[in-house]
Amino acid sequence: MENHKGVALIVIADASFVLMDGTVQVLEVRHGVSAGQIVFLRMLITSLFLFTYITLTSPDSLKTLITPPSTLWWVRGGVAALTISLAYASFAYMPLSENITLFHLRPVPVALMCWYFLGEPFTWVQRIATAISFAAVILVVQPDFLFGPRSSTDTPSEYPFYALGVLLATLCIISSSVDIFLLRKISSEASPAILLLLYATCTTFLSMIWILVSRTIFISMSFEAIGLLSLVILFGLAGQLLAVLALRRETGTTIAVLGYLQVVQSVLFQWLVMGTTPSLITTIGMVVIVVAGVWSVLKGSPIVDQPEREVSNPGDATTPLLQR
Repeated sequence: MENHKGVALIVIADASFVLMDGTVQVLEVRHGVSAGQIVFLRMLITSLFLFTYITLTSPDSLKTLITPPSTLWWVRGGVAALTISLAYASFAYMPLSENITLFHLRPVPVALMCWYFLGEPFTWVQRIATAISFAAVILVVQPDFLFGPRSSTDTPSEYPFYALGVLLATLCIISSSVDIFLLRKISSEASPAILLLLYATCTTFLSMIWILVSRTIFISMSFEAIGLLSLVILFGLAGQLLAVLALRRETGTTIAVLGYLQVVQSVLFQWLVMGTTPSLITTIGMVVIVVAGVWSVLKGSPIVDQPEREVSNPGDATTPLLQR
């Protein structure tokens, strides 16, 4: 495991995203704050924080945003913003369990893109681990099309535009796969702070459009809700930062396969925080996912630990916290 430093980073990143999603759930259910309002405020505050941080610690690095190499950085920011928009849009048109199941087909396109364009291997162990983990996800999530609706609100009549939901979820898978591929390609040539700033900025503008189109109503937030929003921002920023750093050290396929562990972490969160006890089938699926993930790392993941990049911009070198 010493040769796979990125593994620990992505596992902690996934845990951060689970904590973020869980806190968002509390904000929505207990405080009535809409997803649109949460995303907009999270990304706006994150953008302002990162811009201030970079301005104070490495103002010259902002000049890289208008240089030719930054084109791909902006594209990645836009793709990441599109991914989160497609994900939220698809939730409205299909059961969540089926949406999650479809999303975990992502390692396949990630592996194919990283293999074809970057020459990264997609080993047999990783292929088998992907298939096993996906089957285990079905046991954990228990999608409606296999196990039947869990409640009367999940009947087909509640989703008259189900096909649209599948289309949006599929586009989300493609967009998220491109996001991982682009991060794998550019993570070693740009400061993580710059990449996070572009992502937050693009998502802020896209969420503004979403809010206008969907006519999302903003509500005033209590001090408790503001505190929870602060945790959402903190967990989201930490998760994104760790994911970028992990993609400097591991192949895109390794990161994507380990993404299955997020399902396990989500179930544990629901159990420990929300009091939802997992069933025996769910527990078996969780154990299988963990075993497949460990096996794929120990036996199937190539070692691609990269040396630190050479910094061509002297100002960029003064961002020690978010550059390493």
